[in-house]
Amino acid sequence: MRYIGNKAKLVETIDDFLKNNNIEVEGKIFCDLFSGTATVADYFQDRCHIIVNDSLYFSYAISAGKVKHNDNFFKELGFCPFDFFNSQNTDQYKKGFCYNTFAPSKSGRQYFSDENAKKIDFIRDTIDKWFKNKMINDDEKLYLIGSLIESVSKVSNVAGVYSAYLKKWDPRAVKDLIDITSEHKDDDFYKKYMIANSGDNGIWLCSNHHGLFDSHYFCFDSENGKIIINTQKLQENSSLMEFFNKITTNRQLPNEVMSEKTKIFLSKNQINIE
Repeated sequence: MRYIGNKAKLVETIDDFLKNNNIEVEGKIFCDLFSGTATVADYFQDRCHIIVNDSLYFSYAISAGKVKHNDNFFKELGFCPFDFFNSQNTDQYKKGFCYNTFAPSKSGRQYFSDENAKKIDFIRDTIDKWFKNKMINDDEKLYLIGSLIESVSKVSNVAGVYSAYLKKWDPRAVKDLIDITSEHKDDDFYKKYMIANSGDNGIWLCSNHHGLFDSHYFCFDSENGKIIINTQKLQENSSLMEFFNKITTNRQLPNEVMSEKTKIFLSKNQINIE
């Protein structure tokens, strides 16, 4: 991430200093004070108990996301948020804060291209929507915000800080918003997500939906991934019907989940309802 004072080039030097001076860090408390982008905390977190601090909220979001991230993230959401964001076409998305404030067409300021500004607005609005609907928790929200912040820095038309934009477009700024899954490809969560949605292992649902799916209260259309509700069965239990409608905010599987193997799996389950 482009950030003045970023210690990305110093972390190995810091590590070597500790080793050369026989300073054992395994299992110890490691304080990353004035953490900024949490580069140092992220480097040492597999070996230490990390404490980070900074007065800036963006730093808090990045730090909390990096330090608290674990394999249980996004289980309730039920799909990989990064794949979802990267599969969406935001050309016609409503113009939000970023577009109205930092893109040239509306404000005359060229911090971001019009296209990337709309993508940033869409992702940020979606994160808030998921949080409001209790599809993600506080830590997951911060993790997504931190990922967005780091991705945004790669397509911003600035020299390093946002006090001013460049008069000419930086080549990075006119590219599409960076694929934010690229830095997560090796995460255990991402690997589990890919296996869970491979078609060989069915689809990944939260525990509530998983039970209802297995009991044939609903299924997904094997062609388009839209929910098919077993209305007769759900109406037999009005409280269950109300509960289902309350927890079901997404009514269609993301396109990236709809592989040929998944379609075959869904078609077999679809028979139980039709």
